[in-house]
Amino acid sequence: MQETTYSTTIVKTVHMFEERVDQMTTDEVGRFEKLSRPSWLERMLGRKRIGEQADYTAKLVQVLEVSVEKCFVPKKTFDEENPLFILRIAEGKALVLFGQWLYDPNIMAVSDRTFEAWKGQESFFSSFTLRRAVKSGTALKLHVHGNAFTPAEHLDLNTFFSELRETQILSESDIVRK
Repeated sequence: MQETTYSTTIVKTVHMFEERVDQMTTDEVGRFEKLSRPSWLERMLGRKRIGEQADYTAKLVQVLEVSVEKCFVPKKTFDEENPLFILRIAEGKALVLFGQWLYDPNIMAVSDRTFEAWKGQESFFSSFTLRRAVKSGTALKLHVHGNAFTPAEHLDLNTFFSELRETQILSESDIVRK
């Protein structure tokens, strides 16, 4: 915990990570109705979206209350079409956020002023609530609290993940380094 004194006001920075399970909202159920339908290519190849179908059937979401300790972005591979943020949220745990949904106004709940101040690969929002599908990790809503940012550290590592979803909670053993 860090304490900073401004005049007579003491501001405490407490990093927090809490999770709970909740029922899907009507909008979230609607999104999964669309996602659970296989595309023409998946139908042709006989593939099914098992995680998304399981989420649609269960109608449960994981709600994460997050205060970011550190933010990391890949130095060479970050771009606005496939943004990737690795957020340290607790000792030995990281939250990975990946994909275009990070710029989707139907998913991102943030004030225009705060969104305009966000500098993409240079930082991420310091405090937010994330609603995500339990099985597939599909992002349903990211509600930003306040207007503070955690500066990003650029990773210059050849790191890859055995699987990568829109949102994923990782432990150190989930990250494979070459």
